[in-house]
Amino acid sequence: MDRFDLEDAMSRMQAVEDDIDDIIYKVGDCPERPTEDDILNLLIGVKTLSQARYSKMWSVFEQLIKDNVIASDNVSRTIDDTNHT
Repeated sequence: MDRFDLEDAMSRMQAVEDDIDDIIYKVGDCPERPTEDDILNLLIGVKTLSQARYSKMWSVFEQLIKDNVIASDNVSRTIDDTNHT
């Protein structure tokens, strides 16, 4: 793993903007009108995907710190310490 993996994971966080654009189309411009359940399912899906992307990004970040690929003098505890508090 390297910093490019982290950059990729961070970039994927912006996919939520495309997801929202698709929902806007579905709600506002799509000839087939969504039901309330359709809209809620779309929103739940976006929320779940966003959580998964964030979790992956954070895991990559933690791994890079553990592997000393990135370091910071401001880190006062190791990742293992922060996971147990």
